[in-house]
Amino acid sequence: MRILFIIFLMAASKIAVAQNKVCFINNEAVYAVLPDTKKAQEEIEQYRIKLSNDYNKLKQDLNDHYEQFVSDSAKMTPAAKDFQRKELQQEISTFGSKESEFQRLVDTKTQELNKILEDKVTAAIKKVAQANGYNHILTVNIAIIYPKEDEITDKVKAELGIK
Repeated sequence: MRILFIIFLMAASKIAVAQNKVCFINNEAVYAVLPDTKKAQEEIEQYRIKLSNDYNKLKQDLNDHYEQFVSDSAKMTPAAKDFQRKELQQEISTFGSKESEFQRLVDTKTQELNKILEDKVTAAIKKVAQANGYNHILTVNIAIIYPKEDEITDKVKAELGIK
């Protein structure tokens, strides 16, 4: 009885494997030629430049305030000097957190744009896989592809309007 059950399991697993159709995709090749990838990279770079300019302006303002404090401190009363010193220390403290905040903003923007690209490419991959009867999609980086007809990279590029 056990032997019949084992034979049945082996036969059932071969039937299940035969029903699975696997295809392969080179995601990197798709992203490399996707026009939206270049647009996203340009948008991120423009955002990075804007934040860098903002950071440099804050730095210049802080330096100007410090120089003003140094030049005016001889004329200040002790109370005014103490008040200006505390104000300057607060500005320095706030400025210290700006660099990491700006980097976090760039990272967030990058993740948002990458998610949009990923969703677009994933939708095209699913559409091509469904149209061709594939139910498993693997990246070419993890397997040797045979037969070549099972690689859908060019079909996905076509789906995305890329020649």
